[in-house]
Amino acid sequence: MATKRKSKGAYMISSVAEMYQIHPQTLRLYEREGLLRPSRSEGNTRLYTDEDLNASNSFLTSRAIWV
Repeated sequence: MATKRKSKGAYMISSVAEMYQIHPQTLRLYEREGLLRPSRSEGNTRLYTDEDLNASNSFLTSRAIWV
């Protein structure tokens, strides 16, 4: 069953990739490596909540420079 987290905002992978100027496939790699854990919708779409992004902000910002 999909994990759901309650938050005010939820962003699809394309929006997060654009915000951090990295490729969506990079976010998928980070998830496979256990570095990110996005929530999932009923249809299994990755949803990055404000909570997810705040917890990973420094990580994503530092990685975005090198991609």
